Amino acid sequence: MPIFKYTVLDSKGAETSDQITAGTAAEAAASLRRQGKFVVAIKEAAVGGPAEGSGLNKSVDFQAFNPLNHVSQKDVVLMFRQFAVLLDSGVSLVQALNILERQAHKGGLKRLIQRLSIKIESGESLSNAMSANRRVFSQYMVSMVKAAEVSGELDTVMTQVADQLEGSMEFRRQMITSLIYPALVVVMAVVAVAVLALVVIPKFLPMLHGAGKNLPWATQVVIDVTKWAQTWAKTVFMGIAGFMTVIPLIKKTDEGGYLIDWILLKIPVVGRALQCGLVVDFSRNLATLFASGVPITDALKTVRGTIRNHVGAKVVSNMVRVVEEGESMSVPLREAKGVFPPMVAEMVATGEETGEMEKVLLLTAKIFEKMLETYVKRMNALIEPLLIVFLGGVVGFVFYALISGILTIYGV
Repeated sequence: MPIFKYTVLDSKGAETSDQITAGTAAEAAASLRRQGKFVVAIKEAAVGGPAEGSGLNKSVDFQAFNPLNHVSQKDVVLMFRQFAVLLDSGVSLVQALNILERQAHKGGLKRLIQRLSIKIESGESLSNAMSANRRVFSQYMVSMVKAAEVSGELDTVMTQVADQLEGSMEFRRQMITSLIYPALVVVMAVVAVAVLALVVIPKFLPMLHGAGKNLPWATQVVIDVTKWAQTWAKTVFMGIAGFMTVIPLIKKTDEGGYLIDWILLKIPVVGRALQCGLVVDFSRNLATLFASGVPITDALKTVRGTIRNHVGAKVVSNMVRVVEEGESMSVPLREAKGVFPPMVAEMVATGEETGEMEKVLLLTAKIFEKMLETYVKRMNALIEPLLIVFLGGVVGFVFYALISGILTIYGV
């Protein structure tokens, strides 16, 4: 088992250093705490390896790459809410983490809390401890907690972050739910067309070709498409699979992600829904940061990191540059009419003039949430009938082609 070097304070405040054997640093720290010692620092000793300070000693937190340490957003929301209640009750930060660790039922969440506890007991702030776990805590969460540590309203901010995360989760749930039915229709359409082209129609081909008569144009089209599908089916399938694999990789790049997001924003109805979702995230996150006392440039930089849309993130980057030059936030928004609706720029300008930016941004988020619901319903109302008509049209055309071909053979 690994050996860990540690520094602790005993009950009298005396500092001692020694070594302990444990499975992980978290287990070592927990063992020391059970002995009534306050952990100041703990790290794995480089036994039989490169010397400490060589740059190759074991300082990487390999637990972050362990799939068993996965922590869902629902777990984070629950942890923040419980954290807020404990802090509001007067419990200290370390005690609150110890309580949360005992209450955690999932191994990943328990180990996450242990890592936070070790950092804090080593003298680091909660925001710094969270920033070391970026796979779980976003820049938005870290910035909110950092501002709360300055203002002393950590419990209030924890509740605000939990509310914001729940709102984002609900929005994604609604979008996924609304797209389930269209996705199923598309899959069924593809399966039906594949069965017709590769199984049903080939059984009729010998009879149609053996008749020696000129076939109707619809029948000939179906025959030609079927032969093409039989020849190129594997190539088409591999092409689709490759496309589905490459697109996410392209979207991770700055140029590719910007192009894809720009195209999506230009699609009728779908683009408007994405635009409303972008405005909601931007307005609500920025309002929450302002309410916590985060400076305007830091707040904009944090919001930029929370926006997944590359086009929207570029607009926020321009806002950061303009604000640092002493200009108004509304100027880049007015220039980005294709990304942020003109109403957003006017609302932000009103907030700047009245000094009620937080209230104006929250009002903007509420307005566009209602608009988003409308566009999602409209999108579903358009997509579902179109898919059904397409599927019915394809199947109907194939059967018409087969029946007309058979009737031609028999001279009807």
